[in-house]
Order: sequence, then C-alpha cells, then structure tokens
Amino acid sequence: MHHHYGASRLWRFCACLALGLHGLSANANSLESVPGWNDVPNFTNKDFEGDYDARDWKELATQLPPAPKQENLTPVYVSASTDNKFFVDLPSVSVGSDGVVRYSLVTISAKGVRNVSYEGMRCATKEVRLYAFGHSDGSWAKAKANQWQRIYEKTANRQHAELYQAYFCPDAAIVSGRAEALSLLRKGGRPPTETY
Repeated sequence: MHHHYGASRLWRFCACLALGLHGLSANANSLESVPGWNDVPNFTNKDFEGDYDARDWKELATQLPPAPKQENLTPVYVSASTDNKFFVDLPSVSVGSDGVVRYSLVTISAKGVRNVSYEGMRCATKEVRLYAFGHSDGSWAKAKANQWQRIYEKTANRQHAELYQAYFCPDAAIVSGRAEALSLLRKGGRPPTETY
C-alpha cells in the first residue's frame, strides 16, 4: 500500500514536470518571449508601398530653362501674411515623366528685391527641390542645398504649399500635364476641395 502511494506521487511529479517542461519549451519557441518583440509595429504591405516607390524612382536629368521674361510671369497669390509677391514663369513649366513639375519662381520682396529660382515639385512625396538661382544677367548658379525638402503648411515659405495645393498637385495628385498646370496658373489656381 505504501509502495502504491509512492508510485502515485512519483507519477504526479513526473506528469507535472513534463507539463512544465512542455510549457517552458513552448514559451521559448514563442515570439512573445523574444525581448522587444511586442515593440515591433505590425506592418502591412501598404506601409511599404511608399518606400518601394521611393527606391524604384529615378529623377530625370534637369535642364535649366532660359531666364524668365517679365511678360511671361503670372502672379501666384500666397497669403495676406506675406509682403512678398510671387510669380511663375510660364514657359519654364514642365511636367516630367518622373512625376516632377519643374518651374521658375520669381519672388519680389516688399523692398523690391528680385530673386529667381528654378525648382522641382514632387507631388507623390509632397517635396520640393531647388535646382538653381538666377542671376540678373540671365545666367544660373547651381544651388548648393539642393536636396528634396518636405513641403509644410507654414507662414515662412508658404509659396510651396500654395503651389502644391492649388496649382501643381491639386488633391495631392500631379496635374495631368503642362496644359493643366498652365491653365491653373492662368486662372489663379484651384480652390481646395471642401469637406463637410
């Protein structure tokens, strides 16, 4: 009888040990036991679409246009909060197969100082790039800081946000071509889509 009790205790001990080891090995093989696993966000294919496009995207070689002429400038209204006046040189506007709208921008300060820049805008990523500055003699100087920069809705340099929203990337999509870009520039842009 005593022997039977001992065997029963031994069996229960072995069963508990086996269950414990099984649970331990199952837990060790579980990803939840890896430190920091739960900190990794759950990515979907959609999260990688932008990066994939960015990796595959190649920018076309940029050719600088002729210097802007006064008669070809069309005004771009930016905001009542700036004293600067902005103009786009219509002949310089192009829509590339790389998804970049390129244009010459003329900025005239309240004191009458005139600045000319040749820029590119990429609607897909809401970025702008400065290619060159124009000199008064009509020549161009390559911009040193010419990386793609994110366009933000802010008071300083708000001209890029306005060009993005109303002229070159309405509803965050690139214009269908040069004709649409020129049409929007001539009629003063497209008002943002109202949402209720």
